[in-house]
Amino acid sequence: MGIGSAEKGFVLLVKSSRNGNRPAKNVARTEMKKGARTSLAKIRSLIGKNRYRKDLQKAALRRASAVLRSQKPFTAKRGPKGTSAAKKSS
Repeated sequence: MGIGSAEKGFVLLVKSSRNGNRPAKNVARTEMKKGARTSLAKIRSLIGKNRYRKDLQKAALRRASAVLRSQKPFTAKRGPKGTSAAKKSS
């Protein structure tokens, strides 16, 4: 199972046993671009229903949420209001 970045959202890559001898057709790609809550719930259900390794579930969810977090616009955090105003005046 792998998670990659897409233009909007992320791509979930899952190996299938169907084409074992064909590496190019072996991987099923699914684009998740609905939203963070829906997409992460979908990953959780896919891992459970396909009987995938449960120990990889947390790692996959963390990687997907990191990709979604990286696509958000960055907002600069401001410091406390009182200290910066006091420094400028003195």
